[in-house]
Amino acid sequence: MKIQFLETYQVKDQEGKIYREGEIYDLPEPSARHFLRKSRAKICLEAEKAEIIEEPSPPESLEKELGNSSDPVKAFTEGQRKYRKKKLSSDDEDE
Repeated sequence: MKIQFLETYQVKDQEGKIYREGEIYDLPEPSARHFLRKSRAKICLEAEKAEIIEEPSPPESLEKELGNSSDPVKAFTEGQRKYRKKKLSSDDEDE
C-alpha cells in the first residue's frame, strides 16, 4: 500500500527505520494501516506520478540531525545546552 508520511517518524524498534515527511513509501498493508490509524501518514492517490521509496532512510541520517546521538532525549538536552550557551553569550555582547 502506498502512503505519504505527514511527519518525519523514526520507528521505535531495534532497526530504527526513518520515514521522512512528504515522502511516499510502498509498505505492506498492515504496516501502512498502522501509520494511517496513528495519523502519521495518508493514502497516496497520486503514487503513479511521485517517486516511491521502497525502504526508509537509515538511522545514521537521523543521528546526524540529532547531533550524532541516537538518544533523542540526550540530543534534545545537548541542543538546549548549546542554545542557552549561545543565547547567554549573545546577551552579554548586547550589553
